[in-house]
Amino acid sequence: MRALLDSSTLIAAMLPDHVHHSPAHAWLSQAKLGTFEFVVSGHSLAEVYSVLTRLPRTPPITAAEAW
Repeated sequence: MRALLDSSTLIAAMLPDHVHHSPAHAWLSQAKLGTFEFVVSGHSLAEVYSVLTRLPRTPPITAAEAW
């Protein structure tokens, strides 16, 4: 099976305090284990970077961390 992981899933998986972190992290973990093949669009990666670097967090997520 091949699954497209979009920016909302990736962002939730990366932020432990996100309301949907647990299910999103489970999807990403299974994908990394090779349970299924996953793909991510270039546009989704750009959106993840943009969202992470603009979130009003203390301390803010730096460009290097988002990359």
